[in-house]
Amino acid sequence: MPRKMKKGAESIAFHLRRAYWRIITLKPSVWIVGSLLICIAVFLIGGGIFNLMEKPLVAGAYQMPGGEPGPLLFHYPYGIHGQFIAESVLVIILYSLGAAGLLMVYQSTKHAYKPRQAYIMLTVGLTLILISYIVIESIFTAWK
Repeated sequence: MPRKMKKGAESIAFHLRRAYWRIITLKPSVWIVGSLLICIAVFLIGGGIFNLMEKPLVAGAYQMPGGEPGPLLFHYPYGIHGQFIAESVLVIILYSLGAAGLLMVYQSTKHAYKPRQAYIMLTVGLTLILISYIVIESIFTAWK
């Protein structure tokens, strides 16, 4: 190996160029990118930024009129402008179930040649979506 090539191969610029080329030509899986985007969306919609910025309590205690400590609350009882971390985690889990249900409904369309499997996936996916929707709406109407 000639001296110039060896020197060039050992230089920092060569390694940086090679690393840059690997990053540019990287092709991640569609499932990895899609899963990452869904996780980011669920985190944002579920109130993750609020939890990071405001640092709310995990849960709160309700004080009875006589000054005695009341039951432990996992939902914020004073309107829609605040939340506890437990409430946010529950909503993030429910949104994740709904997203999983949507993915199962989508995957059921790919199994048209296996009608039984497609029907089961469709039923389970729709059930997950329905459970997620009903619980989130009941949380919002009953708690808030």
